[in-house]
Amino acid sequence: MDTTPPGPEHPGKILRTAFKAFGISVEEAARRSGVDGNTLRKIVYGERRISAMVSLRMERLTGISALYLLRKQSELDLHILRPQMEKDLSLTRRADIPHMKDPI
Repeated sequence: MDTTPPGPEHPGKILRTAFKAFGISVEEAARRSGVDGNTLRKIVYGERRISAMVSLRMERLTGISALYLLRKQSELDLHILRPQMEKDLSLTRRADIPHMKDPI
């Protein structure tokens, strides 16, 4: 049984929910925002990362903050990469900074 907590939500799922609430299709959202339809479809179905450009266009279209969408993407990226990089990260020595008691 997998006990790994679920990962962060892909920003595409957030957009898919918004499109549904507004009663528009992915194709209509792409047309209205000027984003390539195939690109937006891949984002909405979690097959592609959202870029800053697309997040700004989606902010304009839906009112969902571009920064929020990009933060969700970054959270997801870190969730995926952290386990993959664990060995490499363990080889990195933390800097000894005398004026800091508890490094971040």
